[in-house]
Amino acid sequence: MKRLLFFGVIVLGFIAARSFAQESPEAAGHLQPFGGYLAPLHGSTVSLLPDNSILVYGYGVSPNEWRTQQDQSDALRQRQGVDGGPDPSPKLYDPASGGWRRLSGAPECKFGNLFLHTATLLPNGEVLMAGGLCDAAKLLNDPSPSTPYAGLSLWDSATRQWQSVPALAQTRIFHTATLMRDGSVLLVGGESDPQLSQEKGEPVLASVELYAHGKLDAVPPMGTARAKHNAIALPDGSLLVTGGFDANGNPLASAELLNAQGTAWKTLQPMHIARYSHTATLLADGRVLVTGGIGQDGRPLRSVELWDPTTGNWSDAAELPVGLYGHAAARLSSGDVLVAGGAWIPTIQGQSLPWAWLWSPRSGDWQLAGRAAPANESDMSSPVSLAVRPDGSVLIFTPSHVLRWQPGPLPDDTVPAWQSAPAIAKLSHQRLMLVGYLADDFSGIPVARIWDATSHRWSDAGTLNPAKAGRAKALMLPSGDVIYVMVDTEHALQCQRWSASQNTWSLCGKANLQYLTTSPPQLGLLPDGRAFAIANMHEAAVYDDSNQWSTWRVDWHQDGLTYGAPVHASQPFATVTDPASNQRFEVNDAGARFLHDFDPARFTAMLWNARTGWWDYVLMGHGMGPDAQHLPDGCALSTYPIALYRAGDARVFPLSDPGFGSLEHNMTVMDDGTVVVVGAGNGTQEPGAGFFYRKASCAGFEPPPAGDRYVSPTTAMDPRPPPSAKQDDAKPSESPWLIAWRAATNFKWVMLVCAGLWLLYRLLRRVPWPRLTGVRAFSIRLLVYGALAIMLMPWILSLSAWIRDRPTSGWRQVSSTAQQAAREAMTPSLRPCRLIGLWSSTRQGITRRIELKDDGSYVMMPSQFDRWPANLIGHWKVQAHTITWQDDKSGIVDVNPIEDLREGHFQVIENDGTRTRFERIETRTSTGCDSN
Repeated sequence: MKRLLFFGVIVLGFIAARSFAQESPEAAGHLQPFGGYLAPLHGSTVSLLPDNSILVYGYGVSPNEWRTQQDQSDALRQRQGVDGGPDPSPKLYDPASGGWRRLSGAPECKFGNLFLHTATLLPNGEVLMAGGLCDAAKLLNDPSPSTPYAGLSLWDSATRQWQSVPALAQTRIFHTATLMRDGSVLLVGGESDPQLSQEKGEPVLASVELYAHGKLDAVPPMGTARAKHNAIALPDGSLLVTGGFDANGNPLASAELLNAQGTAWKTLQPMHIARYSHTATLLADGRVLVTGGIGQDGRPLRSVELWDPTTGNWSDAAELPVGLYGHAAARLSSGDVLVAGGAWIPTIQGQSLPWAWLWSPRSGDWQLAGRAAPANESDMSSPVSLAVRPDGSVLIFTPSHVLRWQPGPLPDDTVPAWQSAPAIAKLSHQRLMLVGYLADDFSGIPVARIWDATSHRWSDAGTLNPAKAGRAKALMLPSGDVIYVMVDTEHALQCQRWSASQNTWSLCGKANLQYLTTSPPQLGLLPDGRAFAIANMHEAAVYDDSNQWSTWRVDWHQDGLTYGAPVHASQPFATVTDPASNQRFEVNDAGARFLHDFDPARFTAMLWNARTGWWDYVLMGHGMGPDAQHLPDGCALSTYPIALYRAGDARVFPLSDPGFGSLEHNMTVMDDGTVVVVGAGNGTQEPGAGFFYRKASCAGFEPPPAGDRYVSPTTAMDPRPPPSAKQDDAKPSESPWLIAWRAATNFKWVMLVCAGLWLLYRLLRRVPWPRLTGVRAFSIRLLVYGALAIMLMPWILSLSAWIRDRPTSGWRQVSSTAQQAAREAMTPSLRPCRLIGLWSSTRQGITRRIELKDDGSYVMMPSQFDRWPANLIGHWKVQAHTITWQDDKSGIVDVNPIEDLREGHFQVIENDGTRTRFERIETRTSTGCDSN
C-alpha cells in the first residue's frame, strides 16, 4: 500500500507542476544544454575541479532511485550479477583537449563497480572518494555475498594519479562527507552494506570518522543513527546534521550539532517535519534553509524550514511549488538559493517542464527559474550536482547532460532547439536558412529560421505546410528563393518553396518515383540554373520555375577510379540524362555524397573539386568523412570524423571536437571560412542548442572565444599543433659510416660485454688450468659461443637491416654512374618546360605527388594513405624518349621509357613492366627549362 501511495503522489506532483508552470509564465532564469558525457551516468559522482576539468566516478545504483527506500534496500540485499554497463570506468573531462579521458579505477576498487560513495573536493584540488560498494561482476546464479568494502580513495588532480590512503573503519553507504573550514572531511552516519547484515531493518550507523592530512580519526558518534540525512558545515567550524531515516526506514525530524572542536554532539530542537533525501543550504546571514525530501507517508515534500543559529529554533518558510526529493540546492552570489532537479515527476516526450526554482531571502518566495525537457525518467531519478560559476551562472550535471543556468530570460534571438539536424541552405549576404522541426513541437509542421553570420541574429522565415516525416535537404535557387525537398514515407519526392520577396512558403510540386529509397535526396544546380535532386540509385528529379518536376536517369561510372589523393577524373563519376533531349550533365559531387549515404560500408568517401576538375581524394577506410566541404584556402574539413584535409600535400590531420554539441548534425561552410554545424538540441557554447560556428582554415579551427567551453561528449585527443602549410622538408642523406656508427653505439653495452669476455678469456689462458678434452671441452665451447651469439644477435640484426635498406648503393652506384655518363655522352639531357610543375603519379592504385623543378631536382611527396616515409628527393632529366631519376639518398639511378606524352599527361614504363600514370595538378612557370 505504501508503494502504491508513493507512485500515486507522482501523478499529483505532475498536475501541480503543470499548474505552477501555467500560473508563472515568467521565469527568473533559463536552462540551456551545455554538454554531455561519453556515456550516461548511473549512480556516478561528478566533481568540477579547479582547472575546469570534470571527474566522473562510479557506476551502479543511485542513492535516489525512482523507487521507495524499501525497494532500494531490498535490491541491495539481494543483488546478484552486477551489470557492468556500457562503460563503467572513471572518466575525466580534459578542457585542454576538449574531450573525455578514461581512467583506471582507484586501487581500492580497481576491477569492480563503485557506487553509493561520496566525492569531496579538497582545497588542494584532490578529490576524496569515501565509502560505497565495490561489486565485481559475477554470475546471476552465484549466491555468494559481495566482498565487504570500506574503501577510501584519493585522486590527485595535479598529477592525475590515485594516492594511497587508509581504509575506513567500516562499510558505509547513504552517508555524508562534509568539507570543513580547516580542510578536513567529516564522514557521518549512513548504513553498512545491507547484504552483510543478518538483522531485519536497516543497518543504520551513528558513527563518525574524520579524514585530515591523509589520516583517519574517530569522532564521537551521533546521538541518533541516521542515513540519507544532510550535514552542513557552519561558519564557526561546527557541523549541523538534519533528518535522515532510522533503522526501521522511518524519516527523522531530529537535528544535532557537532562542536567546532569535534568532541561533542548537541541535540537541537527537531524540525517541524520529518524527512530524508532533502537539501540544507547555508545562507549569507548564517541561517540554514532545508527544502523538500521524503516525508512520513513516503511522498515528496513541499515543506521548507529555516534554522536560526542564534536561537536554535526552526521556522516554516514558503513551500516549494512542487514536492521534491533527491534534488540539489546551491547559494548564488546574489544570496538567492537555486534548487534544481529532483525525482518527482514522469517525463513526457517533447514536454518542457518546470525544473529549477529560485528562493529569495529578501521576499521569502519561490520563483520559477527554468524549464527543461528531460529525455526520460533517469534524467530526474539520479543525483544532480550544481557548480556555481564566478559569472553568476551555474553548471548542472544531470545523469544524461550538462546544463547551464543563467539568470534572466532567454534572449530574443536565441538559437532554435531542433528535434534533429535541420536542413541547411546557404543564402546571399552571409546568411543561412535552417528548416526542420523544433524540439518542443511534435505537430509535424516544419519551421524555417534565418541566421545572419554578420550580426549573429536570428529571424523567422515562416512555417511550412505539414509534411510527412522524412529526411530533407534545402537549396537556394539562382532567384534567391529556397526549395525544401524530401522523400516521404510513400516514396514520393515532395517540394516546398520559400519566396524571398514575400517570406512565405508554398507547395512546389512533387515527383512520383519508380524506385524506392531510404537515403535523403542530394540537391544541386545544373549549369542552366535548374535544381536537381538525386532521389535513388536510378532516378533524379529536375525542377523548373513552373513548379514542375521531371524524372531523369542517373548513371554511375566508377570503373578506373583509383584510390588515393588526388585522383584525376578520366570520366564523369555520376551523370543525369534528360530523357527528352538525351542531354547529359555531370553531378559528381552530389553523386558521391548520395552513394555514401546510400551504403557507407560499400561506397568510399570522395571529395570533388569542381574548380580543378579533380577528385581531391578518393579514400576507403581513412580519416576523412563523406560530409567534407572545401574551405576558402583550398583545404577541406569533415565532421564524420572531425578531420582536416590539406590539399597542398594530400595529408589528413585529425582534429579535436571543438564543441559541435551533437553527434547527429549537418555542416556548411560560409564564404569567409566560418564553419557552421547544426544538430539536435544536445548542447552548445552559444545561446540555444546544437548550434556551433567558428572560422577554420588549413591551420585548423581558430581558438575558442573566451569564457566557458562547451563540455564535448567525445573522447579527448592530445593537443595537436596546427598543421603547417609548408611541405615537410626532406631529411638530408647520411653517410654509411655515420649510420653504421649509430647502429654500433645503440648496442655499446654488447660491445663492452664482448670486450670484457675476451679479456677474461686471455687472462684465464695464463692460469695453468688442467686442459679439457673430448665431450667436456666441446660442451663448454658450445655454451660459451652460444651465449656470445645470443648477445651479439641484436647488433647483427641491426646491421643486416641497414644493409637491406641500402640494397645496391655500394655495389651498383659505380656501374650505374658509368652507364649514365656513357648515355649522356651520346644523348643530350633536357628539362622540358611542359614537365615543370606539380604532378599526380598513380601506380597500381596508389597515388602520390611529385614536383618536377626546373633546376633538375624533384620532390616525391607520398600521401599518408600508403604510409610511406618522409619526402624523397633527387634529380631528374629527359633523354630522348626516357626519363632518368636519381635518388639523392641512395644514389640509385632509374631509367624509364616515356609514352603517351601529351599536354597534362604522360606515362612511364617501370622496370617490372607496369606503368605509372602522371596527371598534371599545377603548372609552374620557369625561365630555366628547355623549350624542346
